[in-house]
Amino acid sequence: MTDNILEHRIGFIGLGRMGSGMAANLSKAAPNLILFDLSPVKRDEFSKSFHVVDEVEALFKEVDILCLSMPGSPEVEDVVGAFLRTDVAGKTVIDLSTSLPFSTKALHAGMREAGGHYLDAPLSGGPRNATEGTLNVMVGGERDVCERHRPIFETFATNIFYIGESGSGNIIKLASNFLAIVYNALYAEIIPLVEKLGVDPKILFDIISVSGANSKMFQLFAPKMIDMKFPVSFQLNLAAKDLSYLKKLYENEELPSTMLDASLELFEEAKSMGIMEGDTAELVRVVRKRYGMES
Repeated sequence: MTDNILEHRIGFIGLGRMGSGMAANLSKAAPNLILFDLSPVKRDEFSKSFHVVDEVEALFKEVDILCLSMPGSPEVEDVVGAFLRTDVAGKTVIDLSTSLPFSTKALHAGMREAGGHYLDAPLSGGPRNATEGTLNVMVGGERDVCERHRPIFETFATNIFYIGESGSGNIIKLASNFLAIVYNALYAEIIPLVEKLGVDPKILFDIISVSGANSKMFQLFAPKMIDMKFPVSFQLNLAAKDLSYLKKLYENEELPSTMLDASLELFEEAKSMGIMEGDTAELVRVVRKRYGMES
């Protein structure tokens, strides 16, 4: 087996909005990359330029390293559970999804017991960053395993952070996403209020943009809320999933979660409005409805 980790047989499962960009960048450096997605349409699309298999079992038999870009823990558990029914000794799973830390630790233990390795490596950044290779990666697991696989991360990420033991990458990722989602909730409340009180919210945007309250999140999401145009960068259903995982962490520690609970209320209303496939900025539609404004 070669010492160059990128020359190993690498499998990549999940060719969605994030996975497709990462897989494309990884393919430029990894000559033995094998791809799989549950969607026949995705498999057909990628088979024109990449090595794609139609059965996940075929991928399991071929690879030394398995990268996953999945919607959440249930899907990751299904795939890793099936992988564990094969000989995984000496193999590594890299979960690039945002997963529940409890689940991550259990899967890590299962892989270690079977003689393999497991890294949780959730990401920050969106589909554009995945395509450009400018994501951030937060890695949990053994440090030496992280360092050995660093060249894989470097194909699609600018910053690679080693966090600590298994599950810690996902803890930091969930904390980061919580901040981003709460920022959205705050913007969603204040922008309609300013408008309802008779002030053009574009003036608010101009002033915040040169004040201490400015941020990348404000620059990304506030214009969507002001213009009521919502190109998708982070779907509400994925944000809701992350909040549900964070709620479980609070409950496990028996801690209050005031801001989280208020955010969850907005998401419940968004669900009742049927907009969960839309962008997180569409939380403003929930608030506008509450305020009796056109949403």
